[in-house]
Amino acid sequence: MCALLGLALAATTAGARAVQVSASRVDRASARAFLADASTFVRISLAHRVQLKNATRAFIAHLESSCPGSLADAPPPIAEHAQGAPPSKEGSEGTPAQRTTSQTFLTVALGELEVTAYRPVRAPALAFAQELTRLHWTRSPLAGALAAFARSILAALALRPPDLCVDARASSAIAFTTAPPEATQFALAFRATNIVNEGRRLPELAHLVRPLLAGGDLDAFARVRRLLARAGPPLQIDDATVFRLLRTVFAPHR
Repeated sequence: MCALLGLALAATTAGARAVQVSASRVDRASARAFLADASTFVRISLAHRVQLKNATRAFIAHLESSCPGSLADAPPPIAEHAQGAPPSKEGSEGTPAQRTTSQTFLTVALGELEVTAYRPVRAPALAFAQELTRLHWTRSPLAGALAAFARSILAALALRPPDLCVDARASSAIAFTTAPPEATQFALAFRATNIVNEGRRLPELAHLVRPLLAGGDLDAFARVRRLLARAGPPLQIDDATVFRLLRTVFAPHR
């Protein structure tokens, strides 16, 4: 009886080890694929860096020529709350409705700027996100983080911004008491892309897959980390561009 019990326990242990080895192989293969896909996307983004900058500059130039200062009479928005952070105790100018309208237009402006930045690399970004959705993981936290990252890219690519100038003029005509429905809907959708992703960037995700790698994979990981450090976050818009955008629509123009 004892012998039979021992054999059963041994078989169970061996089976558990086999499952663990199989899971490890699945995760390691997905980690390799993730690093390769991330490296490809970052290299493409770097190759299109000039086009990315030109696209955002063209968007701001369009606002400068079409509706400069169109939101100058609205209460000043709080930039750090554009992506869904809790309301600030500061910024008490105007009525609550007018302050909400300002925040909506700030989010619309930043959202359209991000959508504009994606355009030169739209196809590679879509391919990258789709590849991420095909990876298989046995670790739930890792699977959730990468799935959320992919969903946020796909959601950003699906955004269709309204005409900021048209909506700003319409809201100005009613003293910024509300924003047009399409502006509000876009602002909510843009905020959702950031909430889903929880602000995670590629370097953080690469760090999450690091424990799954071994041997030569670590050399590949090191190369990807160096590439990410050199490139910075893909599609990140620099502060100077954001401030220029805000000055264009929220500062008075004579």
